[in-house]
Amino acid sequence: MMVFLSRPLKRIGQARERLSHRVLSLGKRRLRNRYSVLGEAPILDRRTLILYNPKAGSLKAQPTKSGVPSPEESATALHEAAKAVGLNATIEPTPPPEALRQRVLAAQAEGYEVVAAAGGDGTVRPIAQALIGTSLVLGVLPVGTDNNFAHSLGLPFSLPEAMQVLATAPVRRVDVGCIGEEYFLEAAGVGLFAQIISLFGPDGPHLFRFGRDWKLLLPLLLNPPARRLQLVLDGNTYAEEATMVSICNSIYLGARFAVAPDAKLDDGLFDVVMVGALSRWELLRFALALRFGNTLQLPKVTCLRAREVEISRVRYRQRPLPVHADDHIAAHTPVKIKVIPQALCVVAPDSTQSAP
Repeated sequence: MMVFLSRPLKRIGQARERLSHRVLSLGKRRLRNRYSVLGEAPILDRRTLILYNPKAGSLKAQPTKSGVPSPEESATALHEAAKAVGLNATIEPTPPPEALRQRVLAAQAEGYEVVAAAGGDGTVRPIAQALIGTSLVLGVLPVGTDNNFAHSLGLPFSLPEAMQVLATAPVRRVDVGCIGEEYFLEAAGVGLFAQIISLFGPDGPHLFRFGRDWKLLLPLLLNPPARRLQLVLDGNTYAEEATMVSICNSIYLGARFAVAPDAKLDDGLFDVVMVGALSRWELLRFALALRFGNTLQLPKVTCLRAREVEISRVRYRQRPLPVHADDHIAAHTPVKIKVIPQALCVVAPDSTQSAP
């Protein structure tokens, strides 16, 4: 009798084990879907705070009855785009710079998972700076003018598609650069680009100040200055006469110039692009190469990779040079710039996908 019952009992036991395994697997999958961070399935119900810049280029271009949209109309456009993809999002204008860190910390305490920046690079960078060191993930809705960081991430540029990515794409870790206590996403450096920022500020030359702008810019273009610099890259010292040195975390800088076309956001290294002394005609050729992304093919352009870069004047008593971090002046020489690998979590397509 016991032999007769052993087989059915054994089968019942096996069925119970299979059922328990399926229930356990389903529970683990649900937990991964809700709390996954890197490389896991997308979180479809991410609680997201969207901080938007009402003056961003694409938001200003949204068609409205009154022409240029008000902040309320911009918020409505973002809300409708989020609702269309089923994203659980709160929409707020970006707070003043001095209040941004406090708003981010409050968002973390309120249970948000993602803080998204809706705007251009000038909106994304300070929000990213405020997020570093928190558990929050950065989202990017590239509705600004140049959108360099979004280009490097491979994000789409229509609002509906970008919102879909924000709702469903995986979370990646990317590197950031650091100067002192300040972080940057694109590049830092000295030379021509830093000098232009010193003259004009982060917004660059303006058409309505054409005469004054050209009075300042023309001497730089006719006689591009080269400085004798000492560079220390991961302990290796170089003495260079350079028109510009860019320590690049990503591909693009400025008006979507491909300064470092081979740079990667997640390799733990800077692409250090050194541009030698240029004549005015060589500068024109360099400007064209920036637009087409083939600067590294020019004879006076060198690219090295490093985790830490120090820049100083060869002579100690020489006047310090301004050092830019992304779109503003952050320091003066001598300066130490280092990469912080995978310091920032960001919602973006897989890094193997090409940028648009």
